[in-house]
Amino acid sequence: MKVLKNGLLIAVALMMIILIIGMAVDLARAEEDQELREMWILCQPESEVMIRTFPRRGGGYEGYLRLGDSVWTDGTERNGYIRVYGVAEGGGWVCKTYLMPDKPTIEEGPAWIWRGGKVACRKAPGGERIRWLHEGDEVILYAWCEEWAITNRGYIMTRYLEG
Repeated sequence: MKVLKNGLLIAVALMMIILIIGMAVDLARAEEDQELREMWILCQPESEVMIRTFPRRGGGYEGYLRLGDSVWTDGTERNGYIRVYGVAEGGGWVCKTYLMPDKPTIEEGPAWIWRGGKVACRKAPGGERIRWLHEGDEVILYAWCEEWAITNRGYIMTRYLEG
């Protein structure tokens, strides 16, 4: 009877090991199938963007990124954060607001609002409006990427700037 019990325990243990190995192989294949793409940070030159350990504010942090830094992502998104790799042990989470698909052009100099009417200046790309600017107002341009520029006054859509 003892031999039968021991044999049964060994068989169950072997089945569990095979199941765990199979799950690990499936997970590795899934990770290989996910295509990573490079993204860049667009933030104020003196600012740092936190790499969070969890996808939420206050989720602890593993490090910081600065204007123009690049990260790799598989596009996984939770709570407004994107999963990134190659920046901290095992990766982390970065607020999607600061991630751009194209490398920013870092170019400091004056620029002017050139469209008539009011132009919104924002806290982050597409974020909360912090002030209105008007045609002829001067700003200091730090960097731009796609449709957003970072200036000394905040984020402004590039189509409203000249200079």
